Formats: sequence, C-alpha cells, structure tokens
Amino acid sequence: MDHWADDLVEKIADRVWQRIAERDSFESRLFADRLTFNEQEAAAMLGVPKHVLKGCRERGEISPPKIGKQYRYSRELLLEISKGK
Repeated sequence: MDHWADDLVEKIADRVWQRIAERDSFESRLFADRLTFNEQEAAAMLGVPKHVLKGCRERGEISPPKIGKQYRYSRELLLEISKGK
C-alpha cells in the first residue's frame, strides 16, 4: 500500500476504537445509576426491536417483574438475556 493509504487505514482504525470506547463509556454510565429499565430501554440495550422483547415476555421465555403498569428489566436480567440464558 502507499504511504497515504497506510495513514488512512490507521486513522480509520483509531476512530473506530475511539467510538467503541465512547460507546462503552456511555453504557457504563447508563448502567451505573439505574437498577431497572423499561421495555423500550431494555430492547434498545439488547439491540432488538421492542416487539421482539415483548414477544419473548408474552411467551414466557423471560419473566421481568411488573412494577406499577410497566415491566422492568434489571441489569442482571439483561445480561442473562444477552448471554442466551
């Protein structure tokens, strides 16, 4: 590769790692001060549409507690779901 191409690849890689670090930092802050999340937030964290998470709940595949009128997803439950447990 030409020198300019090597520089470009290096800059792109640096930017990708920077964005990953920013995302991880954001997720850490998000999890740090909250114990539970609503269904929309939980779905977003898992990277699935809300209806997919709702379907799993309605089929009994997952059992988040209902607090008031909303189902709430704990950090622990989200981690279990993400690991396929």
